Amino acid sequence: MMSQFQKYTTVIPAKAGIQYFQYFSGHRLSPVRRFFIVLKLALMFRFAKKAFEGLRKKSKGKQFKKILIFGDSNSLCSSNKKPSWPDLLYQKAPFGLQIQNQSCYGRTTQFDDGELNGIEVFQKIVYKKLRFEFAILMLGTNDVKKQYGPPSAEKVAEGMEKIITTAIQNNTAASMILITPPPMNPEKSGDFDPGYRMMEQISYQYRQLAKKYNCILIDLQRLLDTSLHLQTDKIHLNYTGRERVADIVCKELF
Repeated sequence: MMSQFQKYTTVIPAKAGIQYFQYFSGHRLSPVRRFFIVLKLALMFRFAKKAFEGLRKKSKGKQFKKILIFGDSNSLCSSNKKPSWPDLLYQKAPFGLQIQNQSCYGRTTQFDDGELNGIEVFQKIVYKKLRFEFAILMLGTNDVKKQYGPPSAEKVAEGMEKIITTAIQNNTAASMILITPPPMNPEKSGDFDPGYRMMEQISYQYRQLAKKYNCILIDLQRLLDTSLHLQTDKIHLNYTGRERVADIVCKELF
């Protein structure tokens, strides 16, 4: 007994192929030629069906991971028209990702207002009742600017903890990845001087948060090199740095 799937993927396309050929050739086909065309089309569609089913079995349960990325300019910016690390992550993923990059230039964990205040923005995301398999949090760099004090490492971690607990309380994501701010080179720190000196302390505080709330930790203070992975401003990731971050995150997701 022929299934509906077989009917619509072999017989009907084969007949359509013959009609198409007859129409453009201007004459009817002999039974022998008709047989070989039907056979060829049938084999082609059967092969396509098996290939599709094999791919579906292989990717079952591994595709279309819903990812939230919540960060600052290091999760957005690119250089020389090369992609950001979330864009690279999408390209490198072995299976499909649905990425919502809710990052913003200049964002902090809890300082300033509007889009720059991380906890305020994150509460709006939570209000929408969105659900993700992973929430990736990467904030803390802008917190150490002179205009905010700079605050202590504990105060920065306090802001990140508010974001983490908000996600947990509202079941925003099944898992969370906490990424420490990347290292900062003091040569051109500008508004970040002397805040750049706190980066290792903030990294330490984030490690404690990851343990406390069972987050996956990616410690960029230990994984990146300021001479290799930063742009000339010594603050933002260059293409090599973004590619490095994308590779690390991809390994955690898959």
